[in-house]
Amino acid sequence: MIGLPILGCPIRGPIRRASLQDSGPCIRRNGGPGSISLVREVSMMRNRLVAGWLGCMALTGIMAPGVWADPAFDPVQDDPALPRVLLIGDSISIGYTVPVRQMLKGKANVHRIPENGAFSQNGVEKIESWLGKGKWDVIHFNFGIWDTHLMDAQGNIILDAGGQADKTGHIRTPLAQYRANLEKLIAAMDRTGAKLIWATTTPEMSRTPARRKDIPKYNAAAAAVMAAHGVLADDLYSLVMPRVKELQTEDRCHFTPEGYEYLGGQVAQSIMAALHPDPRQAEWDARQTGEQTLSDRRVVRFEQDCLPEWGYMGGGSQYFYVVEPRRKGRGPLLVCLHSAGGTGESELAANVGYTAAAGDEFTGLVLNSDTTPTWWWGAHEIKAKPQSYRAMLTPTENRVLATVEWALGKYGLDKNRVYLRGISMGGSGTLGIGMAHGDVFAAVMAGVPAYTEHAQYRLKYPVAASLPDSPPALVFFSHKDHWSKGMEGWLECVRTNRLAQVAAWGPWGHVSRYDMTNPAAYEFPWMTLRKDQAYPVFTDASSDEKYPGLDSGNPDQNGQMNAYFRWKALEDRPDRFAVQLRLVRQSELKGAVELPAEVVSDVTLRRIQRFPVAAGKEYACAIETPGRPARTEILTADHSGLITIPRVRITSRPVNLRLTRQ
Repeated sequence: MIGLPILGCPIRGPIRRASLQDSGPCIRRNGGPGSISLVREVSMMRNRLVAGWLGCMALTGIMAPGVWADPAFDPVQDDPALPRVLLIGDSISIGYTVPVRQMLKGKANVHRIPENGAFSQNGVEKIESWLGKGKWDVIHFNFGIWDTHLMDAQGNIILDAGGQADKTGHIRTPLAQYRANLEKLIAAMDRTGAKLIWATTTPEMSRTPARRKDIPKYNAAAAAVMAAHGVLADDLYSLVMPRVKELQTEDRCHFTPEGYEYLGGQVAQSIMAALHPDPRQAEWDARQTGEQTLSDRRVVRFEQDCLPEWGYMGGGSQYFYVVEPRRKGRGPLLVCLHSAGGTGESELAANVGYTAAAGDEFTGLVLNSDTTPTWWWGAHEIKAKPQSYRAMLTPTENRVLATVEWALGKYGLDKNRVYLRGISMGGSGTLGIGMAHGDVFAAVMAGVPAYTEHAQYRLKYPVAASLPDSPPALVFFSHKDHWSKGMEGWLECVRTNRLAQVAAWGPWGHVSRYDMTNPAAYEFPWMTLRKDQAYPVFTDASSDEKYPGLDSGNPDQNGQMNAYFRWKALEDRPDRFAVQLRLVRQSELKGAVELPAEVVSDVTLRRIQRFPVAAGKEYACAIETPGRPARTEILTADHSGLITIPRVRITSRPVNLRLTRQ
């Protein structure tokens, strides 16, 4: 049995000769994105075993520390046309170095420090020599496992033998010193001008249950330091924790070849996101692979490569369809996301029908998701690695946005009239992708969205420094639908963040029976809204009905929010702004509905184009109501730079709101 700390962590159990059986189920993974060949698996296992034995010799004085027979330490011949990346960390980073190099081959020169980085104080003492004189574009770094070693009075590591750690020991690096060391490391790395990525420390499951909590505690402390300095986060802890028993070796610290591939994929993705902050600008093109005619429209099928710049480390391809317009010109684009029960292929006819019904000038873009990790339009990826995707988009989100950009350029379409719609899983994706990208979409429509966590996450943790104004949303759901669980949270998110939403619900379940809702909602003209025009947000309107809640028999079994409002932008100039509000008229609706005579609502102004609004500044707002004298209020923009006019009375006769600077 071996009880020495090897590469930063104790190894337990006999070290066996590498065999085919050692690779377990990994050997059976053959082909497809991210697959690992049998030869490579055995080779990687051999390298890990050799590194472990040499680590023992280094720590016992037989071999100098930092001298390893491991390809991770092979010299890197730089391609001067590619960015330079430096990996800093302990044995875990040694393990994923080769996979990261292979995944980023042709994309970046991936170096690592010439030794095990060990604990943070070691990093503080050696960081300048590790950085050298060369230019670094990205530095991906971590310290943590060694910092949380339990030490005795003589400076020896105490192992958790028999499930009980020696209570006389002390943590190698106290938490306060750990924070101070990280501050010094960031300061040194910042001077290189590189983009910094902090990797959270992976689990050390060989420790007693109480001591396993040390790493999450140190990760939380590090996260606070990184957030204060704007350092990107790569949450490797959350990535591997759900699969830790499967991915770690018998020492319950290091990882199997598949585990290092899994970590390497995440690290490579984080590096690519840092190198390409706007993956939509990555160079790519689509291949036409077919065409057909549906609903009197020419429908063209394309295939696209899944780019590393988007976060796809396993390669592969996806397809999408373009529904060409009947009337050529700089027209609008309707983007369609399918449900979990379908595909871009199986729901093609329905989405071609939606595009045709929108108008002859509309182009349709029908996208596909599948059962790879890109499932659920990015929501499942976020759920698996929530900390990682605070600072970057998922591969699916990147692909969707890049494909929209491609279609706009390829067909010469109007960037101010891009609309997003989806049903069920596609409704979740519509809210999750659309509400965070008001810089792309003019408006969105989500039918019976299958949960709203994706959107709530994106609105809580915007991927950009400042989230653009979310587009107005038209949302249909049912309180007799288990996929609507948590809808109260979404409605409160909309209210709290003052987002523009027309909502309607009814007792039909998880089916698209929107025509059974209030006609003022079903016929809301969401595809006439423009990205280059301001819009009002109505909050706490007197006409709002109360959502009864999942499976509830409370009143308002059929209900709506904000369905009766209509508006028109009047002026948007550097010196003044004006918008006109009114209630919809029965003559504008095909379906009969009892309309309110008057609605009182708070009105927040968003997506103002030219009239400058600054947080904390005062503005004069003139409220011009028919039949009443105009009144002026002095309003102060909130911390987000939003102006809200409280309790505006709105009828079918237009009321004008006019802003001027004080």
